[in-house]
Amino acid sequence: MNRLWVRIALSFTATIILLIALVAVWSAHSTNTAFRGYLARSMAEERPALARTLAEYYQEHGSWDGVAAVLPNTVGRHGGRGHPPRVILADAEGQVVVGSADVPSGTRIDARTLREAVPIQVDGQVVGYLIFIPPGMQDNRLPEHARAFLTNVQRTLLFTGILAVLVGTVVAIVISRTATAPLQRLVAAARAIGHGDFDRRVPEEGPEEIAEVARAFNEMARRLKQAEETERQMLADIAHELRTPLSVLQANLRAMLDGVYPLSQEEVAALYDETRLLSRLVEDLRDLALVDMGRLPLRREPVDLSALLRNTASVFESLAAAEGVTLAQDVDPDLPPVVGDPDRLAQVLRNLLSNALRHTPQGGRITLRAYVPQDQPRVVRVEVSDTGEGIPPEALPHVFDRFWRADRSRARTTGGSGLGLAIARALVEAHGGRMGVESQVGQGTTFWFTLPQLSKETV
Repeated sequence: MNRLWVRIALSFTATIILLIALVAVWSAHSTNTAFRGYLARSMAEERPALARTLAEYYQEHGSWDGVAAVLPNTVGRHGGRGHPPRVILADAEGQVVVGSADVPSGTRIDARTLREAVPIQVDGQVVGYLIFIPPGMQDNRLPEHARAFLTNVQRTLLFTGILAVLVGTVVAIVISRTATAPLQRLVAAARAIGHGDFDRRVPEEGPEEIAEVARAFNEMARRLKQAEETERQMLADIAHELRTPLSVLQANLRAMLDGVYPLSQEEVAALYDETRLLSRLVEDLRDLALVDMGRLPLRREPVDLSALLRNTASVFESLAAAEGVTLAQDVDPDLPPVVGDPDRLAQVLRNLLSNALRHTPQGGRITLRAYVPQDQPRVVRVEVSDTGEGIPPEALPHVFDRFWRADRSRARTTGGSGLGLAIARALVEAHGGRMGVESQVGQGTTFWFTLPQLSKETV
């Protein structure tokens, strides 16, 4: 009973039974009324002059007084073969004027019987009703042959109704099973995905609503598979990234304990550097986890982006000079303010500048630009360009992937943890902006991001 198709089939069947029962009751009543009317009309057609004779009587006398003496003669004269039907005359209000033993004078005729009667009209107005009672009919019951006819009709209606219920039930079961089959496939696919089969898909067919659910399910399954693969790769990368500094720490400490390395300040400083790498990696992973959960705290406030860019770039000027690299600035002094967390925005810029500094050779140039694009007047665009080796086209789609490095041979000390660009893009998107990269091998790379300008709605 808890199956959807069973409930749908039972609902269809119950509806069919109710409709057929209503039709059967209405048909039985209508058939009985129509048949009585037919009998009355057929008997009236056998005596076409009777109603006309009574109408002439009423027109001549102005009432039905004394009509009882006329009516039997009329019946005898037009009675036909065999036993003639009994005739009852009622006035315009339905009160019997000339009755019979079982319908005496003064009796009020019910509305159904009046509808079966033959009206008597004088000058277009009904002045009475002529009611024919077939031979053998007593107490308003039809004669035996008429009841047999109606019984056959009702029995036919009953058999037809039962057949309709059976056919309707079968059709309801077929329709309900067909309608719920896609849902059953969805259930089976969901259970398969729950057991780790992320390749399971369902056919996108059937009614538009079912097909739309199937498309949404397949899209969900695709994203779950992608997320599962990303998570698996991320866990493997995290294990790999943590293993190396831990191995270095463990090996050096073991060497010190065994007396291979002296317990000197230089050795302790090297081990300290490894712990800093571990701390930075853990902090980056924490930031990414907070971004993924949408819980990264942002202190939103109006930010003078021009001042922030100049202050951050000034920190890298001495570092760039030490590497023999020129750091140039092309920042519009009239940049409109943006809304955001100044510390997080400075973190994004520091990441891009440090990444550019790592990949720019001696004698190269790094340019920091900030301006309002003509085709996007409501945003501020920031660009960090270098004249380094560039990024191969096949690698461009992966530069923002976690733990990805263009040169796998680089160490963490020179190539970073592989999380900086992923964190930078996540921070920009958390501010409602976008980040991208453009590069040509041998000519350099440009990382850019946009931020929405401060507006009345964001104040």
